[in-house]
Amino acid sequence: MNTERFSPKFQLCFAMAVFGLVGIIRRMIPMDSLPLACFRAFLGGISLYFVILAGGRRLDMAAIRRRLPLMVLVGVIMGFNWVFLFEAFKYTSVATATVCYYMEPVFIILASPFVFKERITLPKAVCVILSFIGMVLVSGVLKTGFHGVAELKGVFFGLLAAVFYATCVIWNMTIKDVPIFDRTFVELLAVSIVLLPISYFSGGFDSLRLMTPSAWIWLLVLSIFCTGITYGIYYTSVDRLPSQTVALYSYLDPVLAVLFSWLLLHESMGVQGMIGAVLIIGSALASDMIPAKRQA
Repeated sequence: MNTERFSPKFQLCFAMAVFGLVGIIRRMIPMDSLPLACFRAFLGGISLYFVILAGGRRLDMAAIRRRLPLMVLVGVIMGFNWVFLFEAFKYTSVATATVCYYMEPVFIILASPFVFKERITLPKAVCVILSFIGMVLVSGVLKTGFHGVAELKGVFFGLLAAVFYATCVIWNMTIKDVPIFDRTFVELLAVSIVLLPISYFSGGFDSLRLMTPSAWIWLLVLSIFCTGITYGIYYTSVDRLPSQTVALYSYLDPVLAVLFSWLLLHESMGVQGMIGAVLIIGSALASDMIPAKRQA
């Protein structure tokens, strides 16, 4: 992969824009969430392997063997993270599902006293409270009560995906001795291997009969382009940028997802939902920047 033609920031912005389109692309694929995550992981993993080869190197098999059980576990967590996110896209708007998904930094903050033995500071606590208020506004419960069952189900699946996402991030922090491309490749294959029998015995593959030629094309776009190739571009940019810059630019994903859903699907969160989205994304962004600011 030629990384010299474009700047690392451009590559990172490009990756965030592609990730922001995932929810819209999911709407084009009538497949159930379990087999969809399985296909995405397998095809994405294979295409990422070719990205590794294009970079002129091979897998670090010695490092992979040392950490294989933990990487498989993280892969399983990643798989269910995708399953619940795809379910959220089915039951609520792309914007709402994505905003709920970005509660992930808040869940990491809440887990930090137990996992990392870190104390929750007052600024962090304020971020958690503001995110919770934003979550209530995005869910729409203040307007509809608990009558919008489908919408609340989508919010619940989005939050559950965020929990699995946070868990995946926490566990991945302990596997830093494996190259990140190799680690992601193994985790993606683990997702497909674990979800394959679950999808089969749960009847998920019955939804294949709903797939049209255009839906298969969208599946290939989601798996090969949005996962394998874009992960390669993302990790290439991450290796060449400061962590603070990566954290800051990562919030282009939910912002662009909200924008794309408005432009392409004509979805609207309303004023209340938009305020909630700003609170969640702003609080998560602030929680990322607080430690960096103190260190500086």
